[in-house]
Amino acid sequence: MDKNNFTNFKKVEEILNEDGRILVRESGTQPLIRILIEHRSESILSKAKEIINNII
Repeated sequence: MDKNNFTNFKKVEEILNEDGRILVRESGTQPLIRILIEHRSESILSKAKEIINNII
């Protein structure tokens, strides 16, 4: 994944608003990027996951 794509995660932050969160970080033990997203609404969470899948 291109590191410039991290700026696209702002879209997800806007969708999640104050009722959710996103955490993107490098794994400390594997060559992976770990992504955590949480929200109260399943439909908003699904939309956020869709955007993230398109980014990566």
